[in-house]
Formats: sequence, structure tokens, C-alpha cells
Amino acid sequence: MRNRRDIASRLPDLADIAKRLESLQRSRPAIPVLYVEFAHAKKAARASRERDEAEHKRAIAVAVRSSLGAVLRKGDIAAAGPGAQWFIVLLVARARRTKAEISDADLGVAAERLRRAVQWAMAGRAESKATADGALRCGWTVLELDGTSSLAALRQAVRGAAVVARIEERRALTLAAVTHELRTPLTAIVGFAERLRDHRTKGAARARAAEVIADEAQRLVRLTEGLIDIGAWTAGHLSLRLQACDVAAVAKAAVESVAERARQKKVRMRVFGRARIIADRDRCFQVILNLLDNAVRHSPERSSVEVAIDRHERRCTIRVSDGGPGFAPAVRTALGRPFTRGVDGRVGLGLAISKVLIEAHGGSLEAPTGGRSEVVVTLPQHPAGRRKNNPAGPNKRL
Repeated sequence: MRNRRDIASRLPDLADIAKRLESLQRSRPAIPVLYVEFAHAKKAARASRERDEAEHKRAIAVAVRSSLGAVLRKGDIAAAGPGAQWFIVLLVARARRTKAEISDADLGVAAERLRRAVQWAMAGRAESKATADGALRCGWTVLELDGTSSLAALRQAVRGAAVVARIEERRALTLAAVTHELRTPLTAIVGFAERLRDHRTKGAARARAAEVIADEAQRLVRLTEGLIDIGAWTAGHLSLRLQACDVAAVAKAAVESVAERARQKKVRMRVFGRARIIADRDRCFQVILNLLDNAVRHSPERSSVEVAIDRHERRCTIRVSDGGPGFAPAVRTALGRPFTRGVDGRVGLGLAISKVLIEAHGGSLEAPTGGRSEVVVTLPQHPAGRRKNNPAGPNKRL
């Protein structure tokens, strides 16, 4: 076998499948390919790997049998990859003369159905009860037999389908993140709007309901703007309104925004230290608010949340600490990475939006090790000086 470090050599030996396709070379069809991968596999002892491989193969066999007549048809070809970490199905019965005749949407639906069939087949495993949907990725592509080597074409198809599987996984995580972030404010808005419709709600209760609706609506606006900022930063054209900014004043305004939630948990909040920097005040407010909201949410009752501001010669640091358990190592490693699933399976956006906005200023967002539940933001005193090609004026396009 060739060097295992080579990408091609890590693919399975598909020679047997390639031989079965040689008879189709003359007609040069386009064959839909479904791909399912057992994602997030952990390193394990040899005996454990062998058990996993056997279980994966069993799940594949069960899924293929149960999908016949629905997703799959007689004549389709299935094959497992090395260690049974992934497998493909060639939908030979749905082959077409050209790739254009095959619908990506239909293939996406078929791949998802096959993935779920594998998941059902694995439902009997003890550890599968703790397995999230993200433990299985699915993708698809089209294999074009154009007269070249069938084996080379198969390998290329597997690579393409694996890329699609990762893109689809990220899309699903994005949807989960947005859904999770929208659910809480929308639930509050609907609930308190119903109270306002109730004629028995009067006086202070009515005013409180209106206040909650306004606050949660603002939260939705901030979330929407944060998503827009992530997209703009990714595209390379996030605009910042740079001006003199009193960091302590911004932090105190953010504290006021989460004060009610803190009072409900009897969490004390404190801001100390001062610094003035050149920054986008609204974006800095959003960052500190996100960090405080996260800190209050994870703090035990009757604990405290502190915002410590420190000014250095060329930079400012903002430390937001709380009495919570801190970040798990896996979460700390991926801190602020957009649309990353946490150890609890939930996907949040607050830290991802915050990191994007801080990096747009030329700063950094980190969670230091050492057991403390703390996030440290570092901002330069004059971020505009870091970008020589920035236009002059209060609106800086980065």
C-alpha cells in the first residue's frame, strides 16, 4: 500500500466496486452517490476499534436493508470505508446520462434518510443513547464515468461527498444555533404579550410586561445585527464606527441591561477600573453584554460577577469573571468559534459574535486556564492604526 500520509491512500481500496462499474463505462452515466460518516470518532484501544467497526458494519447492513424500496433500489451498490468509519451507496438504479438530470435536493433528502436509518440501526447500542445527531454526517455527490479510471473517479467522488457532509453539518449547526438563540426571547415576547391582552393585567404588572417585551425585542435586534456582523466579517467588509470610548461607562450600561436577570438569581455585579480607547462603542457594548449575560446564566445563586478593566500602555483588558464552574477543556479550545456545539450539545452564538467583533478591532478574546470562570478581552488603544489602508473618518471599513 502507498504512503498512508497521502490523502488517496487513506481512502479504501475500491477496486472491487470499480470493476463492477467497468461494464457501465461504455454508456458513461452519471451515478448519484450517498455518503454517511460516523463522525467525531475517538481514539480507542484496538479491541474497542474492532467492536466499533463490527457495530458500524452491522448498522450499515441493517440501514441498507431497511432502505430498499424507499431510499435504495435493487442494483444499488454499497461499500464501507476503512474501519467502517464511513460508507457510500452508488445509486446505480438512478443513473442518468448527464449530471444535470440529477437533483441535488433529492440527493440531500435521500442522504438524510439513509443517515437516519443508520442512526435507528445503532439505537440498541448503550452509548448511542448519548449520541447526538451530529455523530453522523451525510453528504452526496455525482460520480461521472467519463472513460477515465473508475477507481480514480470513485476516490474523487468520496472526497467530494465528504466535503458536502461537513458543509451540511455546519449548516445544521448554524440552524440549531439561531433557533436556540431565538427561542428564549420569542417565548418571553409571546408570553408577556398574552398578559397585555388580558384585561385583568393592570398597573405595575402591565408596565412590567411592556418592559419585558421591549427588552426581549432589543435582544432579537442585537442577535440579528450580530449575525449580520459575522457574515460581514467573513466577507471582509465589517464596518466599525470608531470614536473615543469610556470602557467603564459602556460596561456599566451593559450591567444595567442584565440587572433584572441578576437580581432574580441574587447575583451581585461589580465594575471596577477605567480606560478610554478608540473603538466602536455599540459593538463594545454588545460584546460586554454578551459576556455578562453568559456569566449571569452560569453563575450559582448568591454569587458575584465582576468586570475588571485595566489600561496598559497600548492596550486595554476587560476581564469578566463569575462564580460558575468555568469552561470545559473542549469548550475552551473552541471558544468563540462560530456555530460550535458545546459539551451539553447546545450551540450558542454570544461568544462567537463577541469574538468576531473583538477581532475586527484588532483585539482578542480568550478564556485563561487555571480553574477560574473568566473571559479576557484585549483591545488595542487605537485599532485604526493597525490598518494603514483604512479610510479616514468615523466610519472605518475593515
